[in-house]
Formats: sequence, C-alpha cells, structure tokens
Amino acid sequence: DMGDNFFQLDGQKNPTLNVKAGETIDVTLKNTGTAIHNMRTGGDDGKYNSSDDAVSDPQLVSAGQDAKLSFKFTKAGTYNYQCDFHPTDMKGQIVVTE
Repeated sequence: DMGDNFFQLDGQKNPTLNVKAGETIDVTLKNTGTAIHNMRTGGDDGKYNSSDDAVSDPQLVSAGQDAKLSFKFTKAGTYNYQCDFHPTDMKGQIVVTE
C-alpha cells in the first residue's frame, strides 16, 4: 500500500524488500492515501531517472487507484526505491542476494 507519504507492506512502513538475483518481482500497489504517488527503483547504476529504472504503471497513481511494478536485478547488492513525488519520506531499499 501507499499511504500518505509512506509505503507499507504487512504493517511495516518503508520496508526493506529481500529478493533473489534474476527473479522477476511483480508488485501491486494501492494508493490508500490522499496524495498522488508512484514507485520507482534505481537500477544497476544506482541512479534514478535513468534507462535502467523500473517505475509503476501508471507513473502517477491517484488516491484510490492501483498500479503495478515489475523489476528484476541480475546482480547481488542493495538498491533503492522511492516515490518520485515524496522522495525524502517514501523510500527504502531492495536487498538482492544470489
């Protein structure tokens, strides 16, 4: 879920996501807040707004709207995710293991 300026998974705000390298992860997002949100992963280059990012579809998720995000990392490491509209509050990490 995306609440007012936080991501939530199983009651944890802005959780760390643990995934396996090479595994495609499909995320369903629901905006339960009142503001617009989205979710973007920084790709292998560790930067946002570059060609290797994954971003929710739609990129602008209004209150009450659902979105989808699919991503896959091929290398182990720690990667970041954020909401482009609230990047200082809605952010977290994705830990990729072999």
